[in-house]
Amino acid sequence: MYLWNDDHDRARHYANCATETFLQDWSSMDTLQATSRAITLQRLQRLAELQEFLNFISKEGTITQASPLILCMQGIVFK
Repeated sequence: MYLWNDDHDRARHYANCATETFLQDWSSMDTLQATSRAITLQRLQRLAELQEFLNFISKEGTITQASPLILCMQGIVFK
């Protein structure tokens, strides 16, 4: 909603809050819950894409640069 209103700072704030929530949820999951982990990773992908878009819009970087969230996602998947 904040993206539609061009309030990118507020959108970034809520994206960061959602990322923190994701990290809390992920750390509390059992490693044997494969289906739940896959669903949770899909949520991470959406967050990473949103943060990349916000960075691109605000001219802080380019779309080809890996955001910290994507690097975090790669670390989670490949562990």
